[in-house]
Amino acid sequence: MDVYRVTGQFKMGSQRQAFTKEFAGKGKAEVTEQVYSIIGSMHGIGRRFITIDSVKKISPDEAGDLVAIYKASKK
Repeated sequence: MDVYRVTGQFKMGSQRQAFTKEFAGKGKAEVTEQVYSIIGSMHGIGRRFITIDSVKKISPDEAGDLVAIYKASKK
């Protein structure tokens, strides 16, 4: 698995809230699904209110999310 850094924004009331998250996954499609699932679940919003600006592969050394680093190391 690789580590990806995802940036985007979602609708929170009448405003947009920016986010940056790191996920481990086999590809951009899998990571994108994780973003929709986790952000949507945490904030009770639908996929159409989440905008993903970029999905970029990073090295585990650059990552700050311990869960993503751990999952990436479990090849």
